[in-house]
Amino acid sequence: LTLQFDALRPAALDRRLPAMSLTGPVTVQLRGLPAPGAPTPATQPVATVTGTLDGRLDTPRASAASPAVQLVVDADLSRQALVLRQARATAGEASATLAGELGFGPGAGGLPLQWKAQGQLKEFDPLLWFPGAAPAGPRGPTRLNAQLDGSGRITEPGTLRGWAGQVAVQLRPSQWAGVPLQGELNAGHVEGRTGTLAARAEAAGNRLALDLQDASDGLAGQATATLDAPAMAALAPLWASLPEPLRAWLPRGGAAQGSATGKWPADTPAAVEWQADVKASGLQSPRWRADSLSAQALGRGWGDDALSVTVDAARLEADGAKLDTLHAELRGSLREHQFNLQAASPLRPPAWAENLLGTHGGSGSRMQLVASGRWLPDPTGSGRWEGRISRLQGQAGDGTGQPWLAAQD
Repeated sequence: LTLQFDALRPAALDRRLPAMSLTGPVTVQLRGLPAPGAPTPATQPVATVTGTLDGRLDTPRASAASPAVQLVVDADLSRQALVLRQARATAGEASATLAGELGFGPGAGGLPLQWKAQGQLKEFDPLLWFPGAAPAGPRGPTRLNAQLDGSGRITEPGTLRGWAGQVAVQLRPSQWAGVPLQGELNAGHVEGRTGTLAARAEAAGNRLALDLQDASDGLAGQATATLDAPAMAALAPLWASLPEPLRAWLPRGGAAQGSATGKWPADTPAAVEWQADVKASGLQSPRWRADSLSAQALGRGWGDDALSVTVDAARLEADGAKLDTLHAELRGSLREHQFNLQAASPLRPPAWAENLLGTHGGSGSRMQLVASGRWLPDPTGSGRWEGRISRLQGQAGDGTGQPWLAAQD
C-alpha cells in the first residue's frame, strides 16, 4: 500500500503543528501473511513502513530562502520486535535522527524487553516543528546539539533491579531561548548489582551536579547533589514557556549555592542519613524577594532518629507582606518534634488596634511561635500528623509596651 501526499499541510490539521507543505510517498508493506486456508507459517508477519516527505516551511513572504524540510521513516513492526532503522527530520542544516530496536519477550507484557537506541540532534530547534509550544513574545534562538546512545534489558519495570543496561546523553554547546546550555548524563546498571548515575548541567554559568549509587551486594547507597548558581538572572528566558502561576514564583535574579548528601545501608534503606546546606542572596521574582536566605538540615531515618532543620532569612517580601528577619528551627525527630519561629517585620498593627489594646511604643513588630508536633502511624501504613501551639506572641519590634498578641497553652 502506497500513499502519495501532495502539498500536505500539517497546520491545517492542527494549528499547533508547523506551517509547511510536504509532498512524497509513504509505503506500508506486509510480509509473511498466510494465504487463505494455508497453515500458519513458521515466521510471524512483519509490517514495514517507509516514507520520505519533502517540502518547505511557510514564511510570511514565500521565498527561495525558506528552509527546505524533509521527514524520513524506515521501520519494521512484528510481534517479536519494533525495529526503527531510521527516523529523521531536517530543516535546512538542522536535523534530528533516531534509530533503535525494541525486542519483546514471551512473558506477560512482552517481558523481558530488550532495547537499544541511538540519536542525534544537530542545530535542532524543536519549536520549529512544534510552534504551538512556543511562548508568546520575543525569544532568543534555540539550537540543540546532542547525542544519545543506550541499550539494556527490562525484566521488572516496577523495580530498579529489574532494569539493566547503560545510557549516555551528551548535550553539546547549545542554546534555548538564547541561554547557553551544555551537560551530560551517564547511567548504568548491571543486572543484580549496583546501579550508578552521574549528571552534569550548565546554563549561562550556573552549574548543577548529581551523583547516585544504588545500594547492592552489601555496599551502602549514596547520593550527592551540588548547586553553584552565581548568575540566576541569566536563566529568566528559560521560564518563559512555563505556566504563569509557576513562572511568577521562579527567581529572576540573585545567586545560590548548595549541597545535599544521602547515604543508606544496603539491608535497611529506610535508615538513610542525610544533610543539606543552602545559601542564597539577592533572590527576586515578580511575587517575592529575599536579600539573604540560608538553610541547614541534618537527619537520619524516618522515625525516632534525630532531626534538625534551621532556616534564616533577611529582608523578605511576598505579596505585600514584609519581614526584616526570620529564624525557624525544627528539632527532635520525624515522629516527635518541636518548632520555634521568630520573625521581625517593619509593619505594625493599625493605630485603632493599638488604641483599643492600649499598646503603644516601638517601631515595627516581632512575632514568636513555639509549637510541637508528632506523626501517628496507623495499621494501614499511612497515618496522621497532629500539632500543638505552646506559645504565640506579638509585640513592638523594640520590645517596649505590652504585647498586642499573646497566647499560651
